[in-house]
Amino acid sequence: MQVKTAAFEVKFGMTQAFGCVDGTHIAIKRPVENSQDYFCHKNFFSVNVQAVCDSSGLFMDVDYRWPGSVHNGKVFANSSINRKLKSNSLPITFRSVLPGCTKIPNYLIGDPAYALTPYCIKEYSTCSSNEEVIFNNMSHTARNQIECAFFK
Repeated sequence: MQVKTAAFEVKFGMTQAFGCVDGTHIAIKRPVENSQDYFCHKNFFSVNVQAVCDSSGLFMDVDYRWPGSVHNGKVFANSSINRKLKSNSLPITFRSVLPGCTKIPNYLIGDPAYALTPYCIKEYSTCSSNEEVIFNNMSHTARNQIECAFFK
């Protein structure tokens, strides 16, 4: 975990991030049963595949059990990586950015489809300060690793 978080911090300035999470739709032939469940918002039949990658775009976790109509947030809420994060079964390294400040746990970087939790962060939906704009740019750049990983 220390190696993963150190790589994110060096590469993107994101302290304590260890991965990025996103979903993609893999096209399939129309299933005979429950085909409506597999019809996604992109207007084709698919399986919603969620993956987590590290700062180099290497996959660390993949979940491919969900029909295309299922939202990324629901896939993540029911995923094994989410259960591991909630139950603290992954190695944890808490780190304080400034002396005397709250220690930051390890987390994933998600897009706006994901719920904001102590172990999954996302960009601000609207920015009201320069700091928020800078944070959005940093997290967007870091999260781009998962976008690219699907197309490697």
